[in-house]
This record gives sequence, C-alpha cells and structure tokens, in this order.
Amino acid sequence: MYNLETHSKYPYVKILTIPFKNIQRINLALCNQPRETPDSFYARQPVKPDIVVNGGFFDLSDGLTIFDFKDENKVISAVNYEGMAILGNKELRYMKMDFTSRDFISAYPPLIVNKKKEPITIGKEINRLARRTAVGWNANNFYIVTVDEPGLKFDALQEIFLELRVNFAINLDGGGSTRLLVNGEVKTNQIYARPVDNVLCVYLNKRVLYKVQVGAFSIYENAKRLLTELNQKGYSGFITKVNNLYKVQLGAFGIKENAIHFRDELKAKGYSGFIVEQIQ
Repeated sequence: MYNLETHSKYPYVKILTIPFKNIQRINLALCNQPRETPDSFYARQPVKPDIVVNGGFFDLSDGLTIFDFKDENKVISAVNYEGMAILGNKELRYMKMDFTSRDFISAYPPLIVNKKKEPITIGKEINRLARRTAVGWNANNFYIVTVDEPGLKFDALQEIFLELRVNFAINLDGGGSTRLLVNGEVKTNQIYARPVDNVLCVYLNKRVLYKVQVGAFSIYENAKRLLTELNQKGYSGFITKVNNLYKVQLGAFGIKENAIHFRDELKAKGYSGFIVEQIQ
C-alpha cells in the first residue's frame, strides 16, 4: 500500500512513497482552531486517515493561516502563491488557487516545478538547516518527505525530490511543526507534538478479505486438533489469537459470495462456521 524508508545519505530523512492507485483520497483539513496537534486531529476522526502530516505555515502567536489555504472549497486564506491544488479525490495540480480546486495549499517555497529545481526566491529567509516537511508527486506516486534534526537546506531537499523523479514538489511548514503519523503512530523523531493550524491526510483504498471461522477455543491444543482434522480432509487454514481465544479460520476470499459458498461446503461436511471480514 505504501513504503516508508530512510534516505541512504541522510538517516534523519524519511520518505513515504504512496502509489496513486492505492490512494482513495488526499485531503487538506483545518484543525480545531486556533491550533491542534496532528495526534489530536487523528484521534477525533470518525474515519481514521491512514497518514497524517502537518500542513502549511501559520502564525505561532494566534494560529492564523499565513499563506493560501483552501479546505473543502472554502477559502481560509488567499495570498496568490502557487501551490498544490487537489481536484476530485486525488488529482493534483501545481497552480494558483482557483474555483476548480477542492483543497489548496501554498508552496513556500516551490522546490521542483516541471521536473526541475525551482530557484529559491520566496522562502529564502528560512533557507537554513531546519527540520522539514515537504510533498511531491509524479504520474505514479505521491511522496511525503520529513526531515528531522540536524535538518536540511532547500537545495539538499530538492536533490532528494530529483532522486525520486517527481514532476512537482513543494515545501510545507517545518521546524517544530514537522510530524508524521502512519496509522496513528509517530514516525518522526520528536516527542513533543506542536499544535498546528492545518494537516494533510491520505486515505488509502481498503481491501476486504472474507474468511470462514469454524471454531474458537480458550485452549490452543483444541484449536490445533480441529485444524489438523481439517488439514487431513484437504482444507488449509490457520489459527489466530484474538481476545485470548484461539480461532480457527479458513480461506481468504476477495469476493464475499465465494466465502459464502465455501462456508456452505464446510457446513455440508459437518463444520458450522460464519464469515469474518478482515480489512487490509
């Protein structure tokens, strides 16, 4: 679904690669105002995003959004910088904010434009060794890059995105704001979570597998005995432990109807069971 790795040259740089084919939705969201930690934002979502990272720049004194930002067609702040527009669920464009974009965030500064380094003309006042958050994309993948201490300057960050062969890349807020959550777990090297103004979220496509459960035992040997009996009759399965119960499950079907037919086949042979769903 995605790949999280450490850069070979910079051990404090993490690169999250997400194929677009695995993405359901990319979303920019305003946090509870004036500010909220990414951890708190994640915890209160009824549908959990798979990935949360801090978003754009804001005023530390009052939490107000500094540059262009649009959330679900509502303009939060407009300065007229170029940046990343989200159209539909996951179509990305590098442009200025207009009515066609659902969400929008400024590039401060832009790093890669049309596969080339963009001269650092805006944002040069923050072009120093610093923790960073940046995103980039090409036709196949969406990338999130985070930089922990001792930090990077923009030219080194641009080189990383060129290695990734992106078409576009933009810098987001960094420093103490840099924080990456994957399935709710912090992946950046920072204990303290700074409250931020906004976040970027990625929701992944979910794959559901349908299995048939034919037994649940408090004693492992009983579960093993049933699985051995099924094996001898030509059925392969496995034992999984959930809530101190050893559960015997068979099959892994992508189509529920196939699991239903398999359950009925087992029932005809004397094994009562029911279907369980596993989301991957």
